[in-house]
Amino acid sequence: MEQQVSLRLKPQPANLANLPTDILAQILDHFRNHNVVCRDYLRWDDLYDQNPDPTLCNLRLTCRRLHDLASPLLLPVLEVDLDTASLNRAKDLLRNRHISSGVVGLRITLEYRPAELASDLAKFVKVKEEALVDILENPSRLQGLAFGQGSADFERASAEQMYNRTAMRRAWDNVIGSKDGDELDEQVLAYQKILLQSHKEYARLHEEQLHLIEKGTFVNTLSSLLPKGQQPLSLSIRGTKYEDADDYIDDYIKVFEDTDALRKFLTDPHAWATLDHMDGKVSLTPAKIVSELPIALHKADVSLKYFHLSCLPVRSNFSDLCPGLDISPDATAWHDLQIACQQLT
Repeated sequence: MEQQVSLRLKPQPANLANLPTDILAQILDHFRNHNVVCRDYLRWDDLYDQNPDPTLCNLRLTCRRLHDLASPLLLPVLEVDLDTASLNRAKDLLRNRHISSGVVGLRITLEYRPAELASDLAKFVKVKEEALVDILENPSRLQGLAFGQGSADFERASAEQMYNRTAMRRAWDNVIGSKDGDELDEQVLAYQKILLQSHKEYARLHEEQLHLIEKGTFVNTLSSLLPKGQQPLSLSIRGTKYEDADDYIDDYIKVFEDTDALRKFLTDPHAWATLDHMDGKVSLTPAKIVSELPIALHKADVSLKYFHLSCLPVRSNFSDLCPGLDISPDATAWHDLQIACQQLT
């Protein structure tokens, strides 16, 4: 009998799974990035690395209780670009109700492919050519040449980039000018093919973006995914994913030596500021999302308390900001926007 009592009282080894739920929640809360998530809002300027903490990811796999407690900490900020692939990724992530319950911030990037470039190959080439020149003349790259980080390998790579750049220009000039001069070599023909294929894909992606905006698919899908009536949401809308010019250059520096990187460069959308300052009027259709997304969130019972907006039309396209199709000052949608934003602080 005494032996049985002794066995029952034998202490069990402590582990996370045996702790009370409130204690577990306090422990897991230490993995939250408090430099970014502050009470019920976000410090957007401090948001850099969005990769989930590997410890949290591993804890979710140990048991159902830890899965349910750790999941809301995985994705405090949902980042979405204006394209179908990004929207589908958001759907897949937020199908898990535990993950979606932890979302306190939504950051939208409105980089865009305008109709004017999608329908005009010459304009498309001109804009992409100017961007290539900016990459070549970037101070960081020129500084490397001037100070000769200049090993033989570095100089060889730079010479190769310039050689390829010359071949690109010859290929694209031939397409735009329809020149029938000297016979083109294999590399020039390859660059012509890349240009034409990439512009075709660019036009397809433009139509995809336009559909997401004009049909309301983008704003309505996002608002339907987010948790309803819970903690207030912080919304950020920006015109580019790049924090500074160096980030942009680093992303595209390989375009002169890697054809896959070149294809990505040619088909990628443009920063809002680039479009707004482009020669000739270029449509800024995604500006409509600035007004329509808060309305859609409000109608879906998602509480919007903080709104960080870093992009607005500067030179033209001001009417694109109007929600809905009626751009008159007394349109009903303006009243809807006022109601949607009345809780902003």
